[in-house]
Amino acid sequence: IYRSEDGGDMNYIGNTSVQTYTDMELLPGIAYRYSITALNIIGESDMSDTVEILLEDDPPAPPKVFPIWAIIIPVLILLIIVAAVGILLWRKRSPPPEDGSPPPRSPMTPQGPLP
Repeated sequence: IYRSEDGGDMNYIGNTSVQTYTDMELLPGIAYRYSITALNIIGESDMSDTVEILLEDDPPAPPKVFPIWAIIIPVLILLIIVAAVGILLWRKRSPPPEDGSPPPRSPMTPQGPLP
């Protein structure tokens, strides 16, 4: 496998016995050209046609994922506040009747004789 950088000379970079090769020494913004040859007991073949690649300067940023907890936690806090206010308002006792009788019981008050 041969490679050139930005139109320079082809240089041998490695070999492989399979149909793939991973080049780990690439830099963004540089145009690379590749060519291959075959090698057997008779010798090395002529170079193949070239393939050119150009790496982008900066790969695109991954999409931002909005964290679901950023919605759930404020909603839970709001529900807790609303429930607390509701309990406080529900427990608020109205002033006793002017005739001196006991105040009416709420449905949540245990039933039975008053102490």
